Amino acid sequence: MSNEAHHIAVCVCTYKRPQLLKRLLEELRGQDTGGLFTYSIVVVDNDHSGSAEAVVGDFAVSSGIPIKYCMEPRQNIALARNKAIDNVDGDLVAFIDDDELPIKSWLLPLFEALNKYGVDGVLGPAAAMGREGQVLRSAKLPDGIHYRLAKGSDRQRAAEATTFQRRNATVQPAVPDGRGPGFF
Repeated sequence: MSNEAHHIAVCVCTYKRPQLLKRLLEELRGQDTGGLFTYSIVVVDNDHSGSAEAVVGDFAVSSGIPIKYCMEPRQNIALARNKAIDNVDGDLVAFIDDDELPIKSWLLPLFEALNKYGVDGVLGPAAAMGREGQVLRSAKLPDGIHYRLAKGSDRQRAAEATTFQRRNATVQPAVPDGRGPGFF
């Protein structure tokens, strides 16, 4: 990657979990950028009744982080993710689920890995949180995960892990022996 300024759009798809979304947004507030990039948040509400709108509105008022609220009324995670991609600003995209909590340095090592290895996408494990804050599951990734890009496509393919990639990269995950990991 060049030395130009980079901007990461953190995309969150949510469905009728405003308390979890609020908690996630609060954790995203203090991300360490190391002065290497800026970031914003895109929230796609997959609930046609708009259950996330007030949470996003409150966060927008109290936070200095740019945030967009979008609705995808057709309940479908792929449509919600595509709506997020359609509404990002910047050259990089990170996806995180509304039931996950990032550490303060979540974005920084993903950004650094993208630069270090000159790849179009990276992914990392994430711990899902229950309504009471307990860890429900934690993704474990095999060593050597990398992306193979599908040429000519501008859509994100769904993954069940935290992903971070160039905005227009469609990914086909693979492990060194060519098998796809079980969570895709």
